[in-house]
Amino acid sequence: MKHPKPGVDYDQTSVESIQYYALQLEGSSLREQLEISPEENLERKGKGGFGESVEYYYFGYEPNSRNEPDFNEADLELKVTPLKVVRKNELVPKERLVITMINYPTVVHEKFETSTLYHKIKKMLLMHYLHDDKADPFDYLFKVIHVWEIPDKDYPTIKADWELVVNKVRAGLAHELSGSDTNYLEACTKGSDSTKTRKQPYSDIPAKPRAFALKSSYMKTIVNSALDAQEIKRSQGQEGLSLEQLVQEKIKPFIGKTDKELCNLLGVTYEPKNKSLWVKLTYKMLGITNNKSSEFMKANITVRSIRKEKGGDITESMSLTPFEFTDLANEEWEDSELFAYFDETRFLFVVFESDQGEYRLRGSAFWNMPARMLNNEVRQGWAAIRSVVESGVIFSSATNKSGKTTYSNNLPKKADNPVLHIRPHAKVSAYRFSDGTEVGNVERDASELPDGQWMTKQSFWLNNTFVSETIAKLGL
Repeated sequence: MKHPKPGVDYDQTSVESIQYYALQLEGSSLREQLEISPEENLERKGKGGFGESVEYYYFGYEPNSRNEPDFNEADLELKVTPLKVVRKNELVPKERLVITMINYPTVVHEKFETSTLYHKIKKMLLMHYLHDDKADPFDYLFKVIHVWEIPDKDYPTIKADWELVVNKVRAGLAHELSGSDTNYLEACTKGSDSTKTRKQPYSDIPAKPRAFALKSSYMKTIVNSALDAQEIKRSQGQEGLSLEQLVQEKIKPFIGKTDKELCNLLGVTYEPKNKSLWVKLTYKMLGITNNKSSEFMKANITVRSIRKEKGGDITESMSLTPFEFTDLANEEWEDSELFAYFDETRFLFVVFESDQGEYRLRGSAFWNMPARMLNNEVRQGWAAIRSVVESGVIFSSATNKSGKTTYSNNLPKKADNPVLHIRPHAKVSAYRFSDGTEVGNVERDASELPDGQWMTKQSFWLNNTFVSETIAKLGL
């Protein structure tokens, strides 16, 4: 179709003018604003096609892949990004916000303040629209349009994220980059073909093409400014600290105190039988009263308290994400829920050590699953479990001394992989076997297998031995 709005009405040198012009789309669609006939369909297809259409049809310029911002004279980047509706009609980002491709040979010579990434990210016009698989993109409804700048409190963390990625490339480790390396800004994979690679400097090992992106968890706090999450307050002198530095600074004064002493200091009821006690203490040390940190939401950081027993052993494995058997059987590794979980999640480990009936705070550390381990040991464990689920789980039963029937299966066990295993997610066992026999509450506590049988819902878990080794390597 021909350009429907050749006489665009805004000053390309003025942020205010561009924003005012963009806001005319809020609450409406391209079709409504440009008076496009109902018969017209979007010609620009594929991922990114809608954003290019907004540039071309609405703002009146030809899409390009230049390194400078889209509205260069106003020093303003344009990003058109989708929203989706989740439970309770909440609008959340559908995906991360990709900013710019990482040019491995050139990025190693950049500084953050003058980098390609910073020029694009420092001030952006964000146009959030509601994605609808059934609608033509011309009919997508724009929900939120605003100009965003890097908040002062987030600048140190985003800069540290950029430097971590670039330093890996400088070390010849671009092939080991992972989204979970960083907090707010990530190096995400680009392209649907996972076999495509690029040359990297300082190494002969090819690396996947990647782009700098703001994590979807970070985007959520941008979209939903009304979140009840609390910020970690910065004292005088802490303004320039990155998120990791700030957290360590906040926790440091409490190291060496017992959980009971911390409860008295922080106004928390001492309930050692409640497993959430130590996580609650962590948030209180950070000045958070409701276990919701906006910084952790932005960075997709999960807080895990770890208790070491006498002798340094960690007896409890660490629960991760539950899964559905049918989903597991139908997914490929790099599109799997487990891969996405580790690729996007960072952990804050807070370690307490047993001391005469109480647990004494040893310290804390951030950790993410190393890319090499994710694509080797973790992938092997996932593939072994998936293989059994796909081919058919075999059950056997036995009667114990008290006359109770117990059930076992041929799924891989904890000893079969050094990093992870699966265990029941539900507290009560439930089965529906091929002969129709049911055990327990199947609808509540079981998930369907590909062959039509049902068994107790399962989750992935990190082995306690692996957690122990990891904590020791972190010096805790």
